[in-house]
Amino acid sequence: MTTNRNVLALSAGEVTRTISGWQDGDGSLAERLANAMSAAICRGELAAGWRLPPERDLAAALAVGRNTVAEAYRRLRARSMVGRRQGSGTWIEPAFASGSPREQVVGAGGHKLKSLDVGGDGHRIDLAAALSKAPPALETMLAAGTPSDLLHHTGYWPLGYPPLRTAVAALFCRRGLPTSEDNVLITSGARQAIALAAFELCRPGDLVALEDPTFPGAIDAFRRVNARISPISMDTALSVGSYAEALQAAPVRALYVMSTVHNPTGRTLSRDQRLDIVRAARQHDVLLIEDETLAELTYDSAPPPLATLAPPQSVITIGSLSKVYWGGLRVGWIRAAPPFIDRLERLKAIVDLSSSAPSQQIAVELLKQHDELRAQRVSELRSRSTLLLDLLAEHLGEWRVSEPRGGLFVWARLPHGSATELAVRASQNGVSVLHGPATSPIGRFDDHVRISFVNEPDTLIEAISRLARAWRGL
Repeated sequence: MTTNRNVLALSAGEVTRTISGWQDGDGSLAERLANAMSAAICRGELAAGWRLPPERDLAAALAVGRNTVAEAYRRLRARSMVGRRQGSGTWIEPAFASGSPREQVVGAGGHKLKSLDVGGDGHRIDLAAALSKAPPALETMLAAGTPSDLLHHTGYWPLGYPPLRTAVAALFCRRGLPTSEDNVLITSGARQAIALAAFELCRPGDLVALEDPTFPGAIDAFRRVNARISPISMDTALSVGSYAEALQAAPVRALYVMSTVHNPTGRTLSRDQRLDIVRAARQHDVLLIEDETLAELTYDSAPPPLATLAPPQSVITIGSLSKVYWGGLRVGWIRAAPPFIDRLERLKAIVDLSSSAPSQQIAVELLKQHDELRAQRVSELRSRSTLLLDLLAEHLGEWRVSEPRGGLFVWARLPHGSATELAVRASQNGVSVLHGPATSPIGRFDDHVRISFVNEPDTLIEAISRLARAWRGL
């Protein structure tokens, strides 16, 4: 049967079979039902464009009250996963819900992209992204212009500007991971690195394990290649054995993790937990993708990459200069075994031939001052993190906030209400925050928001004042 939106209708029995076991887990029945349906939508088992059964029918099939189904549908609408219109029912919808502070962005297979619209509209204070000004050292280099010797070359290096590949390799060597330039591919930021790895590794239907919550750009990248996503819950401090448990359910192609300064939670894994990841990946023959984009922003010394604990062929390490220096450089990298780097070179050449030559040249010069520039950046961020925590305690004291040990974000839990609805109200009050479902492969964490602390102190003060007004207005 079709609707006036030209979509097929799912029966209550079909949905019930798809979400078998939905009552397992924490939270109210409505929350568990919404989470199970979110997961099925993300796996593609409840496909975009299909109409969901009426509340009464699904409630009867699940043996629950109609109010439970109605609340689950409401939660799915708040997560922008379904739409509803009088006379047309409820359908699985890839677009953002009406009134969202972000533009509608649609990815492969009808999935809504979770990446931020980082351009902004010039009116809101942005606490959702982590966009900061360039350091004075970079301003000096940009004022000096491009070195003339660079202009004597074509500027095309699919693998990356050779001096930069050597400099990145040296960074890894200093952290205890022997690396040559043959192990390094330069990319246009970490986002391109993740996208290239996903495209090369995954085929449609492959299962990829992601932490939940995680970096929204990684969710986008694996969905773009039509991979299925298996979430690994980050709800509590991970115990040894948790990754192995997550990987044993089904054959997993790759495991994407952020073991040092996780985005969005800010946590860094212990050595035992890191060994657990490596052992689990080896036991189940799963390729590890470690994203170290925020690792250089830890308040303590960064632990060695996971690749120091694993065979050379089993780990891909991704890094970037965007967060330590400036996002506008668009300089990132992949560190992997040479055969994989050779495969990525061909893919990189198809995508854009080469990352920006002037940006790579500037990166080489900045890396000569890396320790000093990193220390300055971390000191600045640590001070602003402290300010943000103080402001949250003063204006939003009922929120539960964990003190980060590095990075760019605070992960805050609301005592009640919807983070998605708060994000809409906050936008109307002139400030943007990232609602928790944007960080979840299955649309969870609608009781969390991610807040960046990269803005100038005066801007942070005004932003939290606006956010508090939005919270009180809900």
